[in-house]
Amino acid sequence: FENALVAFDLTGAQVLDLLRVVMLHRDAQSGMRIKYKVNGAKQLDVETAKFLIAGAEKEIDPAAVYTVISIDYLLNVTGGDYAAVLKQATNTRPLQLTIRDAITEYIKAETAAGREIKSALDGRFVFDKAASGAAEEPNHD
Repeated sequence: FENALVAFDLTGAQVLDLLRVVMLHRDAQSGMRIKYKVNGAKQLDVETAKFLIAGAEKEIDPAAVYTVISIDYLLNVTGGDYAAVLKQATNTRPLQLTIRDAITEYIKAETAAGREIKSALDGRFVFDKAASGAAEEPNHD
């Protein structure tokens, strides 16, 4: 897809609402560590969400304003859970870059610097088995 990257501002409270939607749909995210559980309706619930910066966690201030980067498609959806949160976004600005080009530029820069590109789990999702009363972690696929 040729999805373009867009920056926009949300309050910390709105970021938390957005992360609840991300978990509900089992979508991807980065930059956060989300601790979640399975509720009585067998849905994923966010227990805590913190910024993940260089391996350290930082609390979200519900009153602060944060810049979020996503794809234009999500901002243009007219209905559903994402639209309910993202219609509250302010200061929307296109970054003049597609997600494909951003990934390509990252790979070129890392390769040029002689760094190997490796995937690694970063703990952005943490399943709270005790709070879920579940025997095993749900499948995120």
